[in-house]
Amino acid sequence: MKTLFLKKLRLTHFRNTHHVVMDGFKHINYIYGQNGVGKTNILDALTRFISITGLKNQSSKLCTNVKFPENGWGVDCVFDMGGYDGHFTTGLLPKHNNRIIKYNGEKITQDNVIKMIPCLWLTPVGDKIFTHDAADIRTYFYDMMGLFCPDFSQKYASYERACRQRLKILTADTANISHDWLSAIEHEISVMAMDIIQMRRVFLNLFDIYQKQHSDILSAGLPDFILSMNCDTQNVVDIAEYQKKLHAMRLSDMGAKRTLFGVHRAKFSVFNLQKHIDIAFCSTGEQKAILMFILFIINQALMDLSNIPPVILLDDAFAHFDTARIHFLQDYMRHLPNHIFITGTHFDITPDDKNALFHIHDDFISAQNQTLF
Repeated sequence: MKTLFLKKLRLTHFRNTHHVVMDGFKHINYIYGQNGVGKTNILDALTRFISITGLKNQSSKLCTNVKFPENGWGVDCVFDMGGYDGHFTTGLLPKHNNRIIKYNGEKITQDNVIKMIPCLWLTPVGDKIFTHDAADIRTYFYDMMGLFCPDFSQKYASYERACRQRLKILTADTANISHDWLSAIEHEISVMAMDIIQMRRVFLNLFDIYQKQHSDILSAGLPDFILSMNCDTQNVVDIAEYQKKLHAMRLSDMGAKRTLFGVHRAKFSVFNLQKHIDIAFCSTGEQKAILMFILFIINQALMDLSNIPPVILLDDAFAHFDTARIHFLQDYMRHLPNHIFITGTHFDITPDDKNALFHIHDDFISAQNQTLF
């Protein structure tokens, strides 16, 4: 299996930092410090190579240091790619609106970077994702699908745009509706929807296979569960049938001013097998433990499919966990080939050949060197 190891990370004017250089990483890296000092920003910086909105789900413009808004921001890192170094840079240049990404000095697309340095992350925002509405849960799993099906995110975004366009036509003056145009858009939606349905099946089948393979190990310290999905599109067999259903829903959609049938209405649910209850009724600690379980299943599948262990980023990872669960997770992660970064306010960890401790504090983030890249 190809190794992927972060050797050096440099942040310039990124959020609350002025200029920070970090190296000396080990297999598992614990980043600790007081609240608000910028621990999560370090993880967010790494995700900026593979995500438009990053770990914090915020635009590139919001990454600029508020004290130096005119200076732009930069993130620079060097990875051991398994025998050779890969130098990645990204950032927002002064007075520019578009983020750039470079690999060894040459511009590169985000999709290509994802293939080279895949990342998985879990943040406190996700701890209670299953108490939110169906749309938030759906977005969470659709993001996961994008890791396995490279075209999924783009396909789904195009599908949503087409649905909005159809709805705009439906809710316009009925006397001016072009039925040929409407039928053409419904056909386009149906083609994309059937592709999305197939991608969902691939993901759910893979997830089921890997959960069964690793359940014995993970369920020793994390709650076992069943993942299921309910959607009225699951039994649609072809494009023609999907389009026929859209046509039949025109009046209903017109009255509701929204699309009442489609892949965008999928409902994912997780059932805690130990407690025999839906995850929404579990404690925060149990919900987070199941999310950890899901992340590690995804990780195993990605490693097998790409032969590259993703970088794992866990923000405030051990909050809500008891000592026994923390020890289980620490032991489990020590046996993974992934490069792992964990934040928290404190850790009872002894640095060794596997573990490194990094203390983040005001002096650490306020170095004066301000060269952007």
